[in-house]
Formats: sequence, C-alpha cells, structure tokens
Amino acid sequence: MAPRTRTETDIIANVDPEIAPAIAATLTPWLPDGELEVSALRELDAGLAAARERPVVSPAPDVVHVSGPDGDALELRIHAARGGAPAPALLWIHGGGMILGAAEGDDALCRAYADGSAVAVVAVDYRLAPEHPHPAPVEDCYRALEWIASAQHPAIAAGRIAVAGASAGGGLALGLALLARDRGGPRIDYVQAIYPMIDDRGITAAHEQLALAPVWNARLDELAWAAYLGGAPADHYAAPARAEDVAGLPSLAIDTAEFDLFRDDDIDFARRVLAAGGRCELHVEAGTVHGFDGIAPLAAVSRRAWGRRFETLARALGVAVPVSE
Repeated sequence: MAPRTRTETDIIANVDPEIAPAIAATLTPWLPDGELEVSALRELDAGLAAARERPVVSPAPDVVHVSGPDGDALELRIHAARGGAPAPALLWIHGGGMILGAAEGDDALCRAYADGSAVAVVAVDYRLAPEHPHPAPVEDCYRALEWIASAQHPAIAAGRIAVAGASAGGGLALGLALLARDRGGPRIDYVQAIYPMIDDRGITAAHEQLALAPVWNARLDELAWAAYLGGAPADHYAAPARAEDVAGLPSLAIDTAEFDLFRDDDIDFARRVLAAGGRCELHVEAGTVHGFDGIAPLAAVSRRAWGRRFETLARALGVAVPVSE
C-alpha cells in the first residue's frame, strides 16, 4: 500500500510544541498558489528575514575575497576561534535550496560553532542557481576547501579540516566530500550534514507522506532542483544520493528530522555508508521539522542538537571541548 500524504495541519499537530509556533514565520505558510518562481521566492524570503531580529555578532568575521573557480571573486567569512590563536578549520556551507541565502546570514551560527567547538569557521558565499547552476556551487565550495588547506589566514592552523552545512549546505558538504575523494583533493577529516538535500528524484516514502511538510515542501523542492540542475541530468556531486560508490568518505554525522521531506534520503545515505564500511553517526530528531534548530534555536531539542554537534566537531578535529560557562 502506498504511503498516505499527510496534511500540513496533521504534521504540525505532531510537532514539538516548542517548535510548532515558529513555522508561521517560514516560507510554506506564505507560498502563493500557482507556479512558483525563484525571483518571487527570494522576495518573500527577504521579507520574512527582515521581520526577524538579527543578532549582533561579536567579534565580527574577517571577510576575504579569493579568486573563484571561474576567476570571479569568492567571498569567505572567517570566524576565528575565541582568543585568536590558530585552530583547525570548519568549512561552513549555508542552506537555502541552492537558490536562497548567503554566508552572511549564518554569521551568528558560525560564531556559535567557533565558540562551541574551539575551531576557526570559514563560511563560503557560493554562487546560487538558477544564475549559476551545478556545478558552480560545489566548485566554489571546493575552491574554499583548497584555500583552507593552504592555511593562508592567521586564524587557521594547518592540519585537520571539517565540513558542515544544513539543508542545501548539507547536500553540498556531502557532494564536496565525494568530489574531494575522487579528485584526490584536500583531505576532509569529518563532515556534519544537517538534514541534507541530496536526491532530486523524490522517490522515498517521506517524499510521498510529507509532500505538504512545513518549512520545506515538495513544491519548493521541485523548484530548487530544477533551478540547480538547469535542465541537465544530476550527477552524484549534485545529488549525492545518486553515488554508486560511497566508500572512502570522511567520518560523517547526518542529522535529520521526523517530519522532513529529506528524512528517508538521509537515513538511506547513512545506511549505505555504514554498509560500505564507512563511519556515520545518524540522528533522527523526533517531533521536528526541516530547519527546526534554526527556526526555534531555544527549544530544548534544538539546544541538545547544537550542543552535540559542537562537541562531536571538536572531538573530530582533536581540539579540547570548550567548558560551558
């Protein structure tokens, strides 16, 4: 029997009560009827972002521009470890379905990573689709990885490197791990993929059950993949779930949510990595939705998730876990 598509109301009724109210300020309740367009979605997203209070980030990141893969300037935002001493680096890749967002929007999160994991965080402002379809975003991330590996910034210590990202950023993190493996590029020691967007096919039970999911639904997903692929077929660097060989990847951590369109894609990828002899820590957060820890960061489940991520990242990079004040 085919899985039943659940209504958005039914899903929200089962979401953690600390998270459910925050859904009202996300994209899905405000989507217009009819065909979606990236330009209109960006305008809507900007309006919702303007209505949110933006935290002050201190110290402010150091913004540098390096030559991108096509010769254009690629912006990197460096958040030094507290105290300023050189530290192992985390490459952070923002979300937004490959069509929305910017590295600057994650400054507060990157500062939290730098403080919570005692690492230097480098956020890459990769180019967005549809203006820059695949492989431009993942190539920008690869260029950022090369720059980090060269340790050209005083905040970065040569040695261990981690990559992390959420949603589209999580998908790019896994795509980057595959690309670095296949090219013999800079070594990545650890990857945190948070509810990653990794499969354009939409073939799992979750894609059927949760087509009307809050925060990120099937309509948004179809628009994002169409823009990202630009009419070309997906390879495994664009859609890591398509990779036939998942051996030889760095140690992974994959987090996903019970009511997330990507849930089964993420679980299956973790299962395949383990079956191939790799290492992968998997968490499926009950009662949560896509982006839960961003829209409701003070919810207990969100605080636990971020605390776990900060601690495991520090351990993976061999730095002392900071003591909470």
